[in-house]
Amino acid sequence: MGTQCKRPYICPFHTHCHDGGPEHPVGDLPRLHPKLIDALRAASIQDIREIPEDFDGLTDLHRRIRASVITGRVHSDPELKRTLDALGRPIHFLDFETCNPPLPVFAGTRPFQQIPFQWSDHVLGSDGRLEHRGYLHDKATDPRRAVAETLLEALQSRGPIVVYSGFEGRIIRSLADELPDLRERLLPLADARIVDLLELIRAHYYHPEFRGSFSIKGVLPALVEDLDYKDLEIREGGQAAAAFVRMIDESTSRAERSKVARALKAYCHRDTEAMVRLFHRLREDG
Repeated sequence: MGTQCKRPYICPFHTHCHDGGPEHPVGDLPRLHPKLIDALRAASIQDIREIPEDFDGLTDLHRRIRASVITGRVHSDPELKRTLDALGRPIHFLDFETCNPPLPVFAGTRPFQQIPFQWSDHVLGSDGRLEHRGYLHDKATDPRRAVAETLLEALQSRGPIVVYSGFEGRIIRSLADELPDLRERLLPLADARIVDLLELIRAHYYHPEFRGSFSIKGVLPALVEDLDYKDLEIREGGQAAAAFVRMIDESTSRAERSKVARALKAYCHRDTEAMVRLFHRLREDG
């Protein structure tokens, strides 16, 4: 067992292989340098709680995680609440779904190119009301222009755009490069309005039940008990990408296409709903 258990993805046998191990294994510490791994092994340290406070090589993030795990308490920097409270309204919570087929499906695209085909936007207004809008491209045509145009119409020209990771910003910039006539309208979305909730949490917050993961599927169950992905037919991005390709295949029946479309809409909706719930919980904990 080692860093390969979680990189580039968590191995499906991770739970099996780590069964019976320490409650908080040192492998839960993110971004472990190989030298630090070797030093921990040399010191026979297997559990995060066994690490001395002054152990050489620990980053500030490692020390924050160590303290949270030892005390069993949440670490919440007041700066997080101040940042979230300062966001102007309306607040958009945005998520894309993309596919990157090895054999290009659309003319003018390259192997493994990320092609956005869907977006979801939960909008929190100044009066506290929450609205949802979204778009799913359900035709066997290049979805990029339709995705960009509908997105611009929904986001308009004001309000922060809350995302979870830098992925949405990269997709918007790629659309700006691929659609030159929309470039001047698309780039300000990514360059001036995006707020990355993942980076805010990584910098200012930690819950012992994160288990070293800052992914939304690792953070959500620790902070929001009544919302998860278990009731959905599609539960992760890889499934969504495969489902989209199947949906637009001409051999897929109309009934199956409708079923897949409903599943895709439910999954993308859940992603932005999760961000809204995390936003409210983090403000409460601040």
